[in-house]
Amino acid sequence: MRSTEGDVKALCDIVEKIVRTSWGHYLRRVELLGAIYYAEGVRGVRSFCLLLCVAGACVVIFTFGLLLIPVALCFYMPWPPEIKAGVAMLFGLGYALGALAVLAALFSESRWMRMSGAKALLAKAVKGM
Repeated sequence: MRSTEGDVKALCDIVEKIVRTSWGHYLRRVELLGAIYYAEGVRGVRSFCLLLCVAGACVVIFTFGLLLIPVALCFYMPWPPEIKAGVAMLFGLGYALGALAVLAALFSESRWMRMSGAKALLAKAVKGM
């Protein structure tokens, strides 16, 4: 006996009704959790892309500003070469310390726990115990 497309569809409908009636609340929960995880993933990707674009723009703007100011000071000011070298070294030291401060702030564990949502998840898990 050969099954037709209508028979297969009817069988699928019967199986779906059985699954929906007996496991309906489980399926709704799985669907809801899937939607929540998907929305969180989209939000995370959006935030990352926005951060990447803003960081790129800031790098371009800061590079021009931060490089041109000391070069202009050292090139156009009527200082002796020793003073110009000292000013250039002070600017270099300031750039290095500024970069370290930014990296320390961006890569701190508490910031990453807050950004990833792990802090709230951990608080919810501890609260449930």
